[in-house]
Amino acid sequence: MEWEENRTLTSVDLVIPSIGRPEQLARALAAAAERAPALNKTIVVHRAGDHATKSVAIAHGAFAVEVRRAGLAHAMRAGAEASIADVVAFSDDDAEVSAEWLPAIERAFDASIDIVAVGGRDAQPGGGDLSRTEQRDVGTIDRWGRVRGGHHRAEGMARDVAHLKGVNMSFRREAYLSVPAADLILGEGAQNRNELVVCLPLAAAGYRLRFVPAAWVAHYPAMRASGDERLASPNKSYETAFNESLAFWLARHPLRRRNLAMLILVGYQHAPGLLRLARGRGWRSVAATVRGVIRGACTGAGANVHVAVRKSSGNTV
Repeated sequence: MEWEENRTLTSVDLVIPSIGRPEQLARALAAAAERAPALNKTIVVHRAGDHATKSVAIAHGAFAVEVRRAGLAHAMRAGAEASIADVVAFSDDDAEVSAEWLPAIERAFDASIDIVAVGGRDAQPGGGDLSRTEQRDVGTIDRWGRVRGGHHRAEGMARDVAHLKGVNMSFRREAYLSVPAADLILGEGAQNRNELVVCLPLAAAGYRLRFVPAAWVAHYPAMRASGDERLASPNKSYETAFNESLAFWLARHPLRRRNLAMLILVGYQHAPGLLRLARGRGWRSVAATVRGVIRGACTGAGANVHVAVRKSSGNTV
């Protein structure tokens, strides 16, 4: 499959998946209307039966899209499919865009046609002053295949990265839709590591993902829906390990085998590997991580997903 991109950026749609948090959503929509008035439109994706979310979206002038399948990946894809803009930007209902957010995104996409994704910092007011920056090594994968985040503590200039963070990331719409992996991603809520399943295949296809700290949003992490807790649990360990392993093997990432070994042996605090048993982590979570890694790798290796290749007319942006 090919997608053609031979024109300058003309429009950006903001997609906000939301479930059961109408008060937070109202603040997010108000911030978008006030600070990013140049948006083409704002799209709120809500679950069937979530009438409060739909009502808030309509009251704030947003376009409401209903999705019946559980999982953030399906909500994001539904939002992107409802968009007709050049770029589809994603954020959360517990985040508020800044006045600098949209101009910084537009400048980044205008810089090069090879940039297909742009993300920014999600400053967390509860963790300190909004202007405070602390970390340079964000959105990377180290030599052992470990995924490093830290987007909320980013500092420095704009740079290319390996992956972005879901609360603040945007894609050229055609490029995003060219990764048909929503059905492969595990989970029914926020689906930990779902961003990787889109970002890594795009990067593997030779496209650039750009991190721009100036394109920031204020992020107020809110309580998630029941059954989608942020804290570690065997279910979340399995989901995280599966989705990360899936992303590496789906992209045929050169460090996929190291990532597999790292996850099984060490893992993360929320997806503990075997060595963390010595540090008192429960064997159920460790066993869930191991199962998730193996299952995710097998699913990714066997998936027939091909990222679209850009067919350029020779024009540059």
